[in-house]
Amino acid sequence: LLSEDEAVKILKDVALALDVLHQNQVLHRDVKPGNLFITKDMTCKLGDLGISRRMIDRTATTTGHVVGTPGYISPEQVLDIRPIDIRSDIYSLGLTLFHAITGFNPFSRDTAYDSMLARIQDEEAKLTSGNSGQISDNLRKIINRMIRRRSSERFASPLMLLSELEKQGLFQSNLPTDRHDQE
Repeated sequence: LLSEDEAVKILKDVALALDVLHQNQVLHRDVKPGNLFITKDMTCKLGDLGISRRMIDRTATTTGHVVGTPGYISPEQVLDIRPIDIRSDIYSLGLTLFHAITGFNPFSRDTAYDSMLARIQDEEAKLTSGNSGQISDNLRKIINRMIRRRSSERFASPLMLLSELEKQGLFQSNLPTDRHDQE
């Protein structure tokens, strides 16, 4: 299980990677533990852009075909709501961290279909003081916002997520505030 410092480091590193994708209008669409790689200097890298798509490409997949790993995709990917945006990747990152902090994926089921259905029908996943060990209330609130069922209730961009991490005193940065103000 991840400590708070480890979770914040991964969150920061992957959010920065998602920001680069976001700047280039690319969605990863498959953020999950298996696509996060830790280097020798403990930097977390986001890999496997095999199913990523430009946000302007409205024909990236055929309607009715779910793309991504069932255990980590966003509700809007499950429902095939179009167009999806960066908040879908933010959801997947939040769910990945939830799993890394608690040791379980709240939507893990016997089949991929049931896993996806749980994301839509079951109670929203939520980190609590009882299931998240030594994670601070500040980090808990941030991750819970990342995994809200409605995309409109999540952070609108990776920079907004990073800004909130900094605001809560979870890390110091030199974020490009001029871009953040435009989002």
